[in-house]
Amino acid sequence: MSNDKDIEQYTQWIAEHGATVQGLGWNSEGGQRLRWKVLSEVYPLSGCSILDVGAGFGGFATYLKEQDIPFADYVGIDITRAVVDAASCKYKILISDIADAPLSNVVFASGIFGTEGTAAQWRRTINQMWGKASNALAFNMLSSLAGDGPICRLSPAEVFMFCRELTPWVSLAHNYMPHDFTIYMYRNQCNAV
Repeated sequence: MSNDKDIEQYTQWIAEHGATVQGLGWNSEGGQRLRWKVLSEVYPLSGCSILDVGAGFGGFATYLKEQDIPFADYVGIDITRAVVDAASCKYKILISDIADAPLSNVVFASGIFGTEGTAAQWRRTINQMWGKASNALAFNMLSSLAGDGPICRLSPAEVFMFCRELTPWVSLAHNYMPHDFTIYMYRNQCNAV
């Protein structure tokens, strides 16, 4: 859910901070790792193919390996050339849009909804990611319940209800950081953990 303005912003952050969490617009590595922990709890990932939308430097794949989660395949996509060029990981990260990404067992997105966007844009992005997930989708957003701010904050209830239009098996976690929430979506009840 990005545009030329977002690409310009990430390119600037990379130029200023290099391949660091600040280069991706995050405040701290600890916060990023907590978000990855919550995302990784969506589904048993052992043996799964993973699509990481807005992969950045591939840090989520590194986190999963550190946690001894033996996923089968990882593909990260990002739309910012400077981010992909700065990535020095051993995982496949492509300059790509969601439409061109491979179908995967589980799709993840962390931090891609933090820029200005309309309801139509975030709905389209969620729908596209859902179309690439054969078992589950997990993504996080900044919560409007934490107050207003200079970045895009969305209503957890509104996002949850939209996701329920796509599948009846949806879960919302808003208990790990006061300003974040994570949505888990499943193809069927058996996939829901």
